[in-house]
Amino acid sequence: MFINKGNPWIKTVLVLSKERNRLKNSIPKEAKCIIDTGNSQGNTVSKDFCLQTLKFTEADFKPLTISEKNEGFAMNGCSVTAVAAVELSWFHASGVKVFRDMRFLVLEETICDMTIGAETIAKYKLVNEPNLGIVASGNRQKGKRFTLQ
Repeated sequence: MFINKGNPWIKTVLVLSKERNRLKNSIPKEAKCIIDTGNSQGNTVSKDFCLQTLKFTEADFKPLTISEKNEGFAMNGCSVTAVAAVELSWFHASGVKVFRDMRFLVLEETICDMTIGAETIAKYKLVNEPNLGIVASGNRQKGKRFTLQ
């Protein structure tokens, strides 16, 4: 299966948990994260991952905004409804940026721990925009511009 062969859109990231080490720093926990350019609903996280792995409580959850209460749809056509929101801080082990207090929609059932949606991908330039085979063409004469076809 493609997922097991180094899928570039499924990454292991680290998320800061409620657990603390002896220096009172948050202990990072691994999460399977899908980079989903087709997700316009928002970043999502598994409720079970928040409660069991990150040791959040339901008191850490925040109410949804009006737009977040709208039902979304998964790629398989099933409806997806958030039950709450939560702020998470996360990073990639080989990266230099920590994404602090990013809002995630909490879902009862998910196929992975987290999903990073299109708005976050674009805002932080996590993935380059596709070129779709568009090439410059035209005349290379001095003073002439290339046109895109």
